[in-house]
Amino acid sequence: MVKVLTILSGLDGGGVENILLNYYRKMDKTKVHIDIVVHSQYEGKLEKTFSELGCKIYRVTPKTVSLKKEYRRHIQNPS
Repeated sequence: MVKVLTILSGLDGGGVENILLNYYRKMDKTKVHIDIVVHSQYEGKLEKTFSELGCKIYRVTPKTVSLKKEYRRHIQNPS
């Protein structure tokens, strides 16, 4: 089985999310499994649909927040 981890900014039904959903609906789930990393703390429109297809959704801190935290940490504690 091929396992794929896809990183997206959200699952709000944009072009990339819809294309991924359309492809995954037609794929043989015994041969391909997709999990998704989302840079968002809220549930998008397509999240339930992906979950029903067997995808696990991982939430991570939004990129902008992470960059700010990293910048502040580096300024306060330079190595």
